Amino acid sequence: MKTVHGMIVAIVVCYIIGACNGHEEFHVGGAEGWRPHPSESFNQWAQKHRFHISDRLVFEHKDDEDAVLVVNKQHYDTCDISNPYLRLIGGKSIFDFGRSGEYFFISGNHARCEAGEKMIVAVMADRAPSPPLPAPPPPSHSPKGHSSDTAPVSRPLPHNSSSASSSSNNIVLASMVYLVLIVGIIFSA
Repeated sequence: MKTVHGMIVAIVVCYIIGACNGHEEFHVGGAEGWRPHPSESFNQWAQKHRFHISDRLVFEHKDDEDAVLVVNKQHYDTCDISNPYLRLIGGKSIFDFGRSGEYFFISGNHARCEAGEKMIVAVMADRAPSPPLPAPPPPSHSPKGHSSDTAPVSRPLPHNSSSASSSSNNIVLASMVYLVLIVGIIFSA
């Protein structure tokens, strides 16, 4: 009987630890998805949520009609699709937040962006100190493109990588799981 109780305690504690460090998934625009002329602006939708590092955005749209671009503020303001940091394609595009700060998303189609298919997301800062971030790249001086057939972008999004604090959090989490399992085995013996 002690074995069963010890294992139940270990499983519950592991579940709680995992749930506290998990990410949350947000479907952009709710049931309407990522589309032009939303009934509620995407910025209003985003302001109703609290986003954290490791959270995930899911953009649902028609694959053949649209894409999601991650851009800088200047390109966001002008719906400039010519030089994105990242191009998300497919009918269900997923983006994970790797750092705190502002993120700018626009449609891969200039006309759809002008029709309100764009969003700014503010990601809350991690409480653990992280290493300093490098400066963002200078804005591009290339002419504005209005075509939706821009080639996929191969350069990485600045600052969107896991930080050292995230790696150390994973090590601490794994150590805690092992400790809980060991304690559960000891108490069940």
